[in-house]
Amino acid sequence: MRAFLAELHRRDRLLSRVAWAHVALAALFVAAMTFDERTILGANPWVKPFKFAVSVAIYLFSVAWLRTDGGGGGLRRAVLPRLGRLAAAGPRRQAAAFLTPTPQPQASSAAAAASELMTARA
Repeated sequence: MRAFLAELHRRDRLLSRVAWAHVALAALFVAAMTFDERTILGANPWVKPFKFAVSVAIYLFSVAWLRTDGGGGGLRRAVLPRLGRLAAAGPRRQAAAFLTPTPQPQASSAAAAASELMTARA
């Protein structure tokens, strides 16, 4: 297991570190779930950030493992800023994360993601 983790870190240090940070965040969110009895539409408000942290960690570990050339600048420019914005937006509007999104925010989010990907490739 230690050799596997060392290889993962060798392939892409930044993605590996960010993935481990999300694992730590997921653990904090689990702790918050146990102490916070509030609900938003019947769900604990820490469930959504927990799921987000776990899914991002899995994604980043997967991408870091698939990286073999030691590069990844384009991926970092495309993914990491978007993850930062999503993480920062969560605490400001937790209740909105549980509501059905309207077409307008979906369209603007898709446009922002497409713009970031085109910028990263340039």
